[in-house]
Amino acid sequence: LCDLLLPTEGSSPGATAVGVPDFLDEWISSPYPDQKRDRQLLLEGFEALDGLAGKRGGTAFVSLPKEDQLAICRELAKAAKSTPKEFPASFFLRLRDLVAGGFYTTPAGMHDLGYRGNIPSIEWTGPPPEVLEALGLTAQA
Repeated sequence: LCDLLLPTEGSSPGATAVGVPDFLDEWISSPYPDQKRDRQLLLEGFEALDGLAGKRGGTAFVSLPKEDQLAICRELAKAAKSTPKEFPASFFLRLRDLVAGGFYTTPAGMHDLGYRGNIPSIEWTGPPPEVLEALGLTAQA
């Protein structure tokens, strides 16, 4: 499921290759209130995926052909646009956010973003003029 949301593409590894499923497992195993809520939501969401798979003739989401899995994900993504707070759309949005968060905090994900971390500079010249202009600001001396 993680690789359906963030597949291997070009030189970028997929979510599974960088350990996102392990990240999710660790996340929902944490004893904190937010993680407990996420655990409940994700477990119910996985059950809902199996229910949707059953409507397509499968027994479980993971047993469906990839095309059917993608079709279910597209349905949930579409529902998430119109009813983001309703289940199972809320499950899909939270799963998407956790998968993205897990991926983009890995070295491979940071590389994809072009993130270089803190880079020392001799001086700070301020934001570029086009950014100031977009914000309706002018440079201060």
